[in-house]
Amino acid sequence: MRCLRIGGLKSYGRHASELLPLIVKRLINLETFDAQGCTHLFDEDFERFTNMLEGSERESQIKHLNLSGCTALKGKFLHHLKGKLPNLTKLELSNLSCIFMDPNHHSNQPDKNASEVGLINFIKTIPKIERIDLEETGKFGGISDSFLDILSRYRSSVDFDLDDQPISRNLMELRLSHAKDITCEGLIKFIKNTPKLQILEVDNTSADQSVLETFIKHNPKGVISLIDCRTISTVFYDKISDSCRTRIGVNQEWEFTPFQYNSKESNNDLITIKTFPSWRDVKIPKDWKEVRDDLDKKFECQAQFDNADEENIGKGKKKEGKKNSWWSNSSNNNVNANGYLEDVWDENHPPRGCSVM
Repeated sequence: MRCLRIGGLKSYGRHASELLPLIVKRLINLETFDAQGCTHLFDEDFERFTNMLEGSERESQIKHLNLSGCTALKGKFLHHLKGKLPNLTKLELSNLSCIFMDPNHHSNQPDKNASEVGLINFIKTIPKIERIDLEETGKFGGISDSFLDILSRYRSSVDFDLDDQPISRNLMELRLSHAKDITCEGLIKFIKNTPKLQILEVDNTSADQSVLETFIKHNPKGVISLIDCRTISTVFYDKISDSCRTRIGVNQEWEFTPFQYNSKESNNDLITIKTFPSWRDVKIPKDWKEVRDDLDKKFECQAQFDNADEENIGKGKKKEGKKNSWWSNSSNNNVNANGYLEDVWDENHPPRGCSVM
């Protein structure tokens, strides 16, 4: 087995502590381990994981590690994994702001002394890394320019030979949205020193116009997301809007037809810039609510017309002012006076949004 995805698994019973060691023992060729949202994974589990790995005298083959949303982790797992995943190319640690919190600090402020050091020391031992996702992990602090500097400049060789390349030599994607402590200066240095960078996501950070200009210069066909970066002005975006696109369009497959991509959005020679001002130019199709409202108006008009006919003719029974439709909380079959489905509906729940067809 090369891929194991257990995302969302909440509990593993009384043998929970044996899960990760068992993976090391049995899945010797495992390349992808996705445990996203497993809230019962603890730092101690990864200590047992590394102990078993050392005992087996084998090198881990894991290339993709996803621990996003594993909120029981407090940061020590990074120390345990240091030097144990040399083949890692994709690392996902999003929504883990808890690893930068000092458990002994009553105000729950981030522990900036030990937290970032653990992440940096781990990053130093994964020289093949290509993609890193730390979205919302640094929203309380803990991810700063020091992390960016190590990522783009650190060389594993002790004597720093000129032939050696930095850890980020293969890095193509970095997501740091909501990172509180990164600065524009740190981002600019990082962009300049990461030649293969293709995707940079820094939503809701201090990134400004200078960061965007630097990215455009060094990555003319890349993707940068600056949503909620309030220093990016509409005036500046209007100046560059003709030479960029807001989203990556796909027109070859029929499944993407509802998104109504235009020819500019499908031009892969243009840089992709996602900002609040840029979304003004996107043609958004009608969503389900707008469609529903339009159909409601048609039903109401038809009902009024039917009622008028009945009054004029003086026949039949007066109809309802509005007909049922597929999204209503009732259907023509198996409904009671309140409009609930008698056979499947729970009276303790609010009315359902649509009928199952």
